[in-house]
Amino acid sequence: MDFSLNVDGACKGNPGDCGGGGCIRDKHGTVVMAFSHFYGYGSSMLAEARALCDGLRLVELFGIRLSIINSDSMALVSSIKSGRCPSWRAYHWWRDVQSTFNRNGFSLCHVYRESNQVADSLANLGCKTKENKVFWGASSLPHVCKGPLG
Repeated sequence: MDFSLNVDGACKGNPGDCGGGGCIRDKHGTVVMAFSHFYGYGSSMLAEARALCDGLRLVELFGIRLSIINSDSMALVSSIKSGRCPSWRAYHWWRDVQSTFNRNGFSLCHVYRESNQVADSLANLGCKTKENKVFWGASSLPHVCKGPLG
């Protein structure tokens, strides 16, 4: 079965406190796994790159086969596709993402923010709680992240 990964980064201040979040969905759109992480002080690009890196690490750790990866950051999607990192501060995570893409041939797409609301909610949760969490299934998501499940 193929899965999709949606990721997002959040930054309060840019630079400021930042976090990332993402969700892995099955072919029916059901959330099977999600994460919310706090990254400390940084930029929006750092948060976006780290969120994508964290999502890909979970996918590899659990042997999940992805058909597509979605991000609402046009800057991140463009940088991965062009092979040019837009921020030296994000380079470590961006390089890991590039390496993973080169090994696996993943498809990365830009999506509108409206279709990335669960990942956005999880990224903002990471900023707010300053904690790193992994959630198993939609039922384990915090209430604040369930609204956009649609």
